[in-house]
Amino acid sequence: MGFKFRMEVNLKLAKHELNRCWELLAREINKLRQMEEVYQREEEIARMALRQQERACRSEPENLAWWHAFINYQKQKLEEILLEIKKQEEIVRSHREELIKCKIKTEKFQRLKAKRWREYCAEQLRQEQIVIDEIAQNSKVRYF
Repeated sequence: MGFKFRMEVNLKLAKHELNRCWELLAREINKLRQMEEVYQREEEIARMALRQQERACRSEPENLAWWHAFINYQKQKLEEILLEIKKQEEIVRSHREELIKCKIKTEKFQRLKAKRWREYCAEQLRQEQIVIDEIAQNSKVRYF
């Protein structure tokens, strides 16, 4: 009879869950990076608008109100994006925590499997030793 780990199904499920957690975390991190890129682009637009407003102060005062309104709109947009980024960071943090829990669970089953394997090997050695001892005893009886 060979070694059979009784919790092999649990180990496979834990590994599957771990892979799922990795995929989810990667997806959420990718979303976060995309949001940060959007924020940077919008921030650059706001800086450009501020430069245009400064230029309007000097040469085109009639456009000053329009640039002021546009800058306020960009500030509001940046605040909204920043809020979304913070929410996404929280989602990433929770997925990281879930990943850690899955990793711990998987490692627990792997350590248990390794322990059971060592116990099985030790038992096999004991059984072999018993057989060897019996053969040795039977051999001594026959020759004397």
